[in-house]
Amino acid sequence: MFSIIAYASRAFAAYYAIQCGMAALHLVLVQRDPRGLIKTAFFVLLSIAMIVIAIFGISAESAGSA
Repeated sequence: MFSIIAYASRAFAAYYAIQCGMAALHLVLVQRDPRGLIKTAFFVLLSIAMIVIAIFGISAESAGSA
């Protein structure tokens, strides 16, 4: 049961990584905001965090037995 939830969580993390990447790309290509660099860096960091979670995420059942 926990492994199914872990796979779904990884899928959501991958989806959010794509969304954050698209937001960063939109800020770079479309908007000309003076604070755009800070926002872009924030979205890039979130995207990297979501990718790491999607790759290295483990189920709660596995974490409890460690």
